[in-house]
Amino acid sequence: MGGTFSDLVKYMQIDKACGTVADYVIHERASRFRERVLKSYLETVRKPILCK
Repeated sequence: MGGTFSDLVKYMQIDKACGTVADYVIHERASRFRERVLKSYLETVRKPILCK
């Protein structure tokens, strides 16, 4: 990841990010939402990276 913002990307460790924003949604009824987002993520991202 190069370019103008490479220092910022490195500092924020964006290159090490994993999963989706839905992984951080905490709500008793959010499980179906997380499942749908995960399914879409896996279907559309060329090399998905899931959090362990």
